[in-house]
Amino acid sequence: MRSSNGTQLFVNPTNFEQLSVGKAKGVLKHEIMHIAQLHPWRGQGKEHQRWNHATDYSINPVILEEGGELPDGCLDGSSFKGQTAALLKD
Repeated sequence: MRSSNGTQLFVNPTNFEQLSVGKAKGVLKHEIMHIAQLHPWRGQGKEHQRWNHATDYSINPVILEEGGELPDGCLDGSSFKGQTAALLKD
């Protein structure tokens, strides 16, 4: 649905336009937080899927705690609240 390469955000317009405004804002905040926390650069040389899950687990609890919304099925990461992606393990 969405992703970032560190300098651009990519959105699948078909899926994105079906989201509520709150969930769309949450998705954009999620992707911007990846960039703000330097995840594309810090993840170089790491196994992509594991790193992406770890960074999602560190980002999503913040968005939800601040009252934001995320699409159904997102990794909520509540059990990892307060940890950085570098500390998270499978």
